[in-house]
Amino acid sequence: MTIPGAYFYGQPEVRFLDQWDGGRQKVMLLKPFVGYSAVLGCDVTAPAGLVSDGQSIWRAVVALTGHESMNSGLLHDDLYGRHFVVIGQTVTMITREQADEAYREWLIAHLVPAADADKQYLGLRAGGQSAWDTGPARRRVLDSSGTTP
Repeated sequence: MTIPGAYFYGQPEVRFLDQWDGGRQKVMLLKPFVGYSAVLGCDVTAPAGLVSDGQSIWRAVVALTGHESMNSGLLHDDLYGRHFVVIGQTVTMITREQADEAYREWLIAHLVPAADADKQYLGLRAGGQSAWDTGPARRRVLDSSGTTP
């Protein structure tokens, strides 16, 4: 089952970096990656150069669900790093709950079974507050050579 309106425009192109965080290898987006969120009512564009760990949800939760989605994690990391979306020419602030609900719908759009998406969503809701609070300070976007502009 997919949520009507939640989808991705293609697949992300990434380069794996020689950087690790919590046992996860960091990646850098080589091109902008876009997904549409029905929850947010707009496209979300993660920029080229965005550094992400893909899916930073607790490893124990992912181990129970057995499904991962780098697509969903990249866009969600971008939302946690910005706290806003752009709709037309308007910058609109979003809440953590909206970002997490968008993540859940993208998981389902990426064919993660709804029951597994629910488990990951609940894990994120239980443990994601500090990542949301520190997201803008931690957000990194590198240039094409992999260095901070």
